[in-house]
Amino acid sequence: MVGSRASWAALGAAVGVAKDALAAPQTAAHPAAFAVGGALLVAALAALLWAYVAGRVLWRRRRSSRRAIEEARSLLRQAPLGYIAWLKDGAMLVSPWLIERLGLPRPAATFADFFDAAGAAGFPPAAYARLEEMAAAVRGVETLPPTAEIGAARCRFLVSASRFSSGRATLGVLWFQDITDQHQAIAARDRDIGGLKARAAVFEETLNALDMPVWMRDRELRLRWVNDAYARAVEAASGNDAVASGAELIANALTGTGREDAARALADGKPVETHHYVVIDGQRRALRVTDIPRADIDGAIVIGYARDVTTQEELAADIARHTESHSETLNKLSTAVAIFAADKTLEFYNDAFVRLWQLPEEWLSSHPHHGELLEAMREHRRLPEQADFPAWKRLQLARYTDLIEPVEEMWHLPNASTLRVVTQPHPLGGLLIFYEDVTDRLALERSYNTLIAVQRATLNNLHEGVAVFGSDGGLKLSNPAFADIWRLDGAALDQVMHLSDIVGRAQSLFGRPEEYEKFRTLVFADEVERVVRSERLARADGTVIDGSAVPLPDGATLVTFLDVTDSLRIERALRERNEALETADRLKTEFVAHMSYELRTPLNNVIGFAELLDKEYYGPLNAQQHTYTHNIIESSNQLMVLINDILDLAVIEAGGMQLELGSVDVARAIANVAAMVRGEIRNRGLRLEIAVPDGIGIIEADEKRIRQVLYNLLSNAMKFTPTTGRISFGAAGDDDAVRIFVADTGIGIDKDEQALVFDRFQRGRAAPQGKGAGLGLSLVRSFVDLHGGTVSLASEPDKGPRVEVTLPRRQARSGAAAAAESRPAAGF
Repeated sequence: MVGSRASWAALGAAVGVAKDALAAPQTAAHPAAFAVGGALLVAALAALLWAYVAGRVLWRRRRSSRRAIEEARSLLRQAPLGYIAWLKDGAMLVSPWLIERLGLPRPAATFADFFDAAGAAGFPPAAYARLEEMAAAVRGVETLPPTAEIGAARCRFLVSASRFSSGRATLGVLWFQDITDQHQAIAARDRDIGGLKARAAVFEETLNALDMPVWMRDRELRLRWVNDAYARAVEAASGNDAVASGAELIANALTGTGREDAARALADGKPVETHHYVVIDGQRRALRVTDIPRADIDGAIVIGYARDVTTQEELAADIARHTESHSETLNKLSTAVAIFAADKTLEFYNDAFVRLWQLPEEWLSSHPHHGELLEAMREHRRLPEQADFPAWKRLQLARYTDLIEPVEEMWHLPNASTLRVVTQPHPLGGLLIFYEDVTDRLALERSYNTLIAVQRATLNNLHEGVAVFGSDGGLKLSNPAFADIWRLDGAALDQVMHLSDIVGRAQSLFGRPEEYEKFRTLVFADEVERVVRSERLARADGTVIDGSAVPLPDGATLVTFLDVTDSLRIERALRERNEALETADRLKTEFVAHMSYELRTPLNNVIGFAELLDKEYYGPLNAQQHTYTHNIIESSNQLMVLINDILDLAVIEAGGMQLELGSVDVARAIANVAAMVRGEIRNRGLRLEIAVPDGIGIIEADEKRIRQVLYNLLSNAMKFTPTTGRISFGAAGDDDAVRIFVADTGIGIDKDEQALVFDRFQRGRAAPQGKGAGLGLSLVRSFVDLHGGTVSLASEPDKGPRVEVTLPRRQARSGAAAAAESRPAAGF
């Protein structure tokens, strides 16, 4: 009995160990784990059950083992397993624990009591059939059935079978382990795993749908997974092919490889962002690559993705180009421009800004605060003087938050310059400020206003009526004389009157319709043809008005009207007087010419008889008589020259003078004329200096008239040069003309008389009485004009005059001149 109790104690210990094992937290991932955990318990319980059966046999044999049997029953009741045991004689033992778990209303007497077709308690049909198969196997001699998981109506069991034999006693047992909680946990875990797999599939499908490459790397930085965009970028058939071939998206020796970026991210323990250029589908693309280190998830520890920023870079480059273009445009402006960012720092300034404020450009490039800029401007006295500068500065800076619409103000600086400052909100935040130097414009505006005032005052004081009509016909400008001429009310003219109204009011001033029509045509014709027009208008009151219309560049028309009634009267009187004077002058000329012809015949007789007497054809003469005859001949010759000059002038004025052109040797002509007057010069006590360069050449001229010109010049010089005086006579020339001059040391001519000495019968005030008739220089100019030359006179009082004649080498071709072209050169 002692040994029997020891055996029961050992079995009790085994049951306790198994119980503790089953009482541990159930965290296995599969029912097999529960089978292993309950194997010891099953074995222990089987031993207890066998001990119980054996004890019962002994009880039958020996009533003394009753106590041991009770102890075995107590141990079986404490076991965490249910059982159904069958003895060899067919008796069935069922643990109360199993009855309780199955929810049977009473202890099962037979195996059929475990069947419940309704499924409220016990085992449903399919489970019952499986359990019945296991029960049949464990009661027989067949191989024990394998452990099975069988679900009851209320719980789920892990059922295992065992069989014990001892002598004549045989025990078959089905053990029931309640795995309801574990089964539910496993089912929940399976559901979670299924959900995770579904989400993973969704995520993978989503990543494959992205157009940017995504990849995962393992600890060795090998590709573990890539999406379809990655496969397309590396030209792989699929993501698996890309992973299998290890195709790297980034493999640039200069900017680094994708593995290097991943290694750096793994080493730093934080995401790494890099920029690379790769060729995808034959195009160079800019990629911004991000590698993110993660905890080991299914063997992947680095996740990477690449964003195509080619478009952004192109847009950024385009924006940069636009910004640079705008900067260049702003730099070319004469207006200073400054852009302040939202943080009130100077973001941009143009060249005009630097020139205007004269601040160091290095300091401006450091993006100073707007307040600092205002302080610097104040230090350089480039801001308007302010009574309270801090308050003014706060007002300027408050515009960053208060300003909605542009604000314009005028800054009058201490250096007398004026700035027009326009401040407006910038679309990107901050302020945009324009500083325009309007000093010159204001000065110009003042000058313009002054000029307009001067012009207005000038117009208002003109006797000429002036009006300007716009392209629409409205009166834009007029002066009081305009209103007076056309009998218009000045107050009405201050209003915008139309041209048609003024023309209509003036109709009553015209007596004849044709005069009114001329007026209308003058002022209205500009609408048809923009040309300058003028008309003379005669009004009914006898007033004569000269009108003109001038088109202006801006489309307006300027009309002017001048009352010329008095001027016409004076003009008419002057014209009548001039006609009378011309008639008298003509009569005088005709009379002089007629008298010259009449005087020439008796004068020739006087000269002829005087020469006969002087030559003593009719007897000898004494000295006194010779003196008389010489005086008669000299005076007669002078009178003959005067008469010939008068006749020549008369012929020239009548237009009847014809030149007989030929080749004239200038040097010979000067020498011959000098020889003609040499005796007289000697008699007068004068000195003649001749200056003619060699090769002076010839000119095409009328030799007789040139002789008269030269003789008259010398004769005029001799008349007004005092005794012992000097006369210079010479010439100079070039390829086109010859200049012949005569200068003397005579009395000279005042400047106001120099323009008159070439007129007929004109003598200077300083000329002695009886010295010439005033025809010599007049005849000189007439002959020189006929040759196409010019005569000039240079003289001052008390300094002798210098007369210079310029004659062309060749005359203009004409029929008369061509006939004389072949004449030989001649002198006098």
